[in-house]
Amino acid sequence: MKKILGAILLIILTTQLAVGQNSKEVLQILRNHFDGIGICDTTSKSVDIPKGLFKDEMTKEELERTVNVKGLGILNDTKNITCLLEFGDIAGGYSSLLEVFTFSPEGEVLNRAYVGGNMLDLGGGSECTPKFYQERLLEMKTIETELIEETDEYKTTSTSYDYFLINENGFKAIKFPFSIYKRDNQEISRRIFTAEELQQNSKSQLDIMRNEIFAAHGYIFKKEKWRNFFSKKEWYKPRYNNVTDKLTTIERINIQTILKVSSNI
Repeated sequence: MKKILGAILLIILTTQLAVGQNSKEVLQILRNHFDGIGICDTTSKSVDIPKGLFKDEMTKEELERTVNVKGLGILNDTKNITCLLEFGDIAGGYSSLLEVFTFSPEGEVLNRAYVGGNMLDLGGGSECTPKFYQERLLEMKTIETELIEETDEYKTTSTSYDYFLINENGFKAIKFPFSIYKRDNQEISRRIFTAEELQQNSKSQLDIMRNEIFAAHGYIFKKEKWRNFFSKKEWYKPRYNNVTDKLTTIERINIQTILKVSSNI
């Protein structure tokens, strides 16, 4: 019995060592390729990772479906290490899964989660583009397209955004309260706007968008202009003299961009 238990323990320890060693190789590849925190903006800047290094983390079916593995970047490298990886799929066209992996310093996989994917062919499909902000915010932008045969051009049918806050344990998906759907400029709290997008608005429109963010958190405006303006909104409930600590990462980024764009109008 002792020999059997000893053999089982040896198998367990050997397996754990293999898992850790494979994970450490993945981390070493990523760290050697990427200079600090961030993700590559083009596929050509990604790094190839042997899919065999994931044999302890993937099922046999997953490995069989995986064509290749690419490292897209390191999202966090403090207590634990969080990375963004792309797994090419055999489905054809441009098909892949985007996953966030979190490793311990010893190489153990702590978390693994799907955050987006691509499925494109000549008829269109779904394309997911990641973008990482220094505020430790990961944006996954998904565009659905279809081919219009009459014009032989692609038409965008929908665009959606998902956001994840990166932390030492991996990430936390950002959920939006239902109440924001009652607002006039709800998107300013739902997704990050580029400067180019905001430049399509007048200075007065930008002022409204920015102050609506504060109003949504119950800010009591000191200026009569804004007190009167938002008092007409059913959703506005003035309660706080300061709401800075209530702003989300998305809202803080948008406020900064709005101020920058507005100053140049």
